[in-house]
Amino acid sequence: SARALADLSNLLGYAQRHPRPEGIALFQKGAIWQKELAHARKSWSFESEHFKSVTAPEAVILKIGRIANA
Repeated sequence: SARALADLSNLLGYAQRHPRPEGIALFQKGAIWQKELAHARKSWSFESEHFKSVTAPEAVILKIGRIANA
């Protein structure tokens, strides 16, 4: 899962190469997802939504779109 693979900034680098401009990426993230989101916004421009995960109370699913370098 994305939660164990890499932080959000690195994942966006992978994701940017694949979807069409209107495409989205979904990432499962753990307890520090808000910190990762803030850190990623320093290097990346993107739209995001989060949804509560059923796997753990502190986990979320991040829906990321319009990924571009900041």
